[in-house]
Amino acid sequence: MAPEIELLTIGDLHVRLVHYMRALVRHGFLSEAGLARRTHLSQPHIHHVLAGRRALTAASADLIIESLGLGILDLVTTAELAAYLDELTRRVPAADVPPAVQ
Repeated sequence: MAPEIELLTIGDLHVRLVHYMRALVRHGFLSEAGLARRTHLSQPHIHHVLAGRRALTAASADLIIESLGLGILDLVTTAELAAYLDELTRRVPAADVPPAVQ
């Protein structure tokens, strides 16, 4: 029997988004102020999120994802997606899998 895959949660995606934001700032692609300008969130709020002192709301996370030109799947690894699709096709007969998954 194949091992169970670990399903991602909204919390996991939130953590990954914050890590992505930190990497952008750390590697000089964007400053905290630049990130704030792009997202229309305050620079102090961005700073506190990156420092782990504040959490993003769902609306703020959506705003950041959109302003960075990302989608939810950009926060998922190829291996995780492949494992999920493999598990899905094992659990669901091919005729019942939505066309976008086949």
